[in-house]
Amino acid sequence: MGGHVHRAPARDRSGGEAGVTLRVYGRTEYAEPLTEIGTADDGADLLAAFPGQWVELVAFPERAIHWIIREGVIDAE
Repeated sequence: MGGHVHRAPARDRSGGEAGVTLRVYGRTEYAEPLTEIGTADDGADLLAAFPGQWVELVAFPERAIHWIIREGVIDAE
């Protein structure tokens, strides 16, 4: 069989994908925007890693990010 062979992703002992890095976003008031506060390994205790009075704490795999780059000059005003 030539060409690419499709395989299931490598898994760790907990049943998740091995080596997954999560991007973590949070906010302390609903009126605030979500801001990136760091990264964590999959399975990490996020509340222990990022202590605070969060009203929202969101984590998702880096591989889920789809960058959309806009061409031209952006007016920040």
